[in-house]
Amino acid sequence: MSETLSNSSEKSFSKQGGVHLKTLPFKLSLASFNVDILPICTYSLLKLLLFPESKDRFFSFARTAQEISLVLESKDIPLFPPNTLQHSEQIWRAIKVDEGDLGFSSSGVVSSIAYPLSQANIFIYYISTFETDYALIEDKNFGLAMKVLSNSGFIVDGVEPSKNEQIFEDSSKPTESTEKDLIMIEKLPYELYIARLSKDQVNIQASKIINTIFYRVDENRFFSFTETPSEVSLILDFKTLSSFESSSIENSGTKWSILQIYEGKNGFSESGTLAQFSKPLADAKISIFNFSTNYTDFTLLQEDTVEKSLHVLSETLDVKNVEQEK
Repeated sequence: MSETLSNSSEKSFSKQGGVHLKTLPFKLSLASFNVDILPICTYSLLKLLLFPESKDRFFSFARTAQEISLVLESKDIPLFPPNTLQHSEQIWRAIKVDEGDLGFSSSGVVSSIAYPLSQANIFIYYISTFETDYALIEDKNFGLAMKVLSNSGFIVDGVEPSKNEQIFEDSSKPTESTEKDLIMIEKLPYELYIARLSKDQVNIQASKIINTIFYRVDENRFFSFTETPSEVSLILDFKTLSSFESSSIENSGTKWSILQIYEGKNGFSESGTLAQFSKPLADAKISIFNFSTNYTDFTLLQEDTVEKSLHVLSETLDVKNVEQEK
């Protein structure tokens, strides 16, 4: 993995031709609850984290200063006590960028997916993992989204590109309006790492996972656990990382800084925000690792690219840095 990271600045995702998008079969729901009711939801979370019905699943847990955010199969919503979860009634579907090791080694994968979908006004909930990237799309828009992405040059399961139909504007053409929505960002005071557990290590390392989620007293932190059919991906701080035996966890070997994006009510309600934010960074060949929650979006940047990233964003977007105003 160190070789992948060392070459990350050379890999660009500016051309999506030939990249395969794999549709996943899961019917998903987005949910969240306040951190202060975590004890009430302990049993439900332990069951989902450590005792799932199947290892072939898509499940994501994220703890931030504002919320506990979940992506889970819709059939698992009733596992939680009544009136604890805030959740969408919409069913969501997931697509996987089936290219391998793209989660933090490609500079333009987020933009190449987010931009055409934003042009078609299709909401997107985006999760990068250690291996690759996943985009969640509402089931009611899923067919159209697959057609849009196919027409963008992606290879999509069961979808042939239309040669004569253009659903969205060409990103290389300037738009008529130069007015941009205000996007507020804040660089959070965390040094984070991206890591991967093998699936057979999850139960072996259960005590570390439980301690991180339920017994850490510092509430102002970021931690995520995402399980897909092929991996278990973690975002964690050094304290949590160091609690694992080095032989049990694969670490990216790089420190990451994290930006919180304040725009819209949650991570998917403003379809163009992610596209606006990711495109100038992709054009500057800056690798990002994106993680949506029900409250907002987070973008992780390698530490040595933060200053350049903030400069690029301030030059191309109407961005207000919350940290500078405090």
